[in-house]
Amino acid sequence: MATKAAAQSFELAERETILETRSIGHGASVGDDFAVYFDDLRLARPLKFTDLPNTTHAVRKPILFVGSCSEEFKGIPHELSAGPLEFEAYLIWTPKVVPTEHQGVLARVHGSSGTPFDPTFMRYQVSEQTRLKQITCEIFVTRGLEAALNIDRESFNFAHPHVVYLTQWLHATLRRVATEQKRIAAEIRADRRESAEAEARAALSNVALKAWREESDDPGAEPPRVVFAEHPDESLFEPGTYRFRRKPILGEESARAKVADSTTEKQMQALVQLLAAFDVLEHLSEQQQERLLAGIREILEASA
Repeated sequence: MATKAAAQSFELAERETILETRSIGHGASVGDDFAVYFDDLRLARPLKFTDLPNTTHAVRKPILFVGSCSEEFKGIPHELSAGPLEFEAYLIWTPKVVPTEHQGVLARVHGSSGTPFDPTFMRYQVSEQTRLKQITCEIFVTRGLEAALNIDRESFNFAHPHVVYLTQWLHATLRRVATEQKRIAAEIRADRRESAEAEARAALSNVALKAWREESDDPGAEPPRVVFAEHPDESLFEPGTYRFRRKPILGEESARAKVADSTTEKQMQALVQLLAAFDVLEHLSEQQQERLLAGIREILEASA
């Protein structure tokens, strides 16, 4: 991902790799013929990408971000730029990073690193403490950065041009990761709310439908339509529709917002159908019906 370009989402087919689809991942490969054994036990990178712990977070599955960068520093003298810099990187956001030692960023120069994961993400100053603890990142440098290693080879010279550039790239990418993760979480929460509201509306309709069919002794009967409108003109609705003025029953806020799909309105529609099934409204005047329904709505809101 280039720091100025918009993030692009993609999906992998079964057994498909990012290297095949996006040609990203060369830096992470050390070849099939390279292996390290200790007491006949083959050692592997101790990183866990699947079967991570579940939490109550809206986003239950990890989100993978990948990107690459190649900077030639054209027009800048070598003594100021330290030459070209190329790297690939991935960032994984997950509700809980396990083990916690993998929270942070790890830079590998030609596949090797003498440093642990840096939980500060190269001194990232933005207050994202919770989200930073949910991110693990590896940067694979294939060109440059060698001169930025300190003599102990366990830390970097943060004044080196390559480290300065890499730090800026990482911090810009972290901001975009946070933005994208927030967007995905918001979409999931909105979908869940919509699904929950749909289930609630269906449950309300089922209560009114059951009562209507039982009282009419007709399994195929449907309850009448109920409409709340600013001007419930009889000529605008089909016969048998229960028409009510919105403001006296649903209140001032509802009248101004004109929300036709609110939970309160759905509850009141179901209540009207239920009351109609028992002929409660038949002998009441329009004003009495409005006062009765407004009182029921106030009780529902007071107990919410």
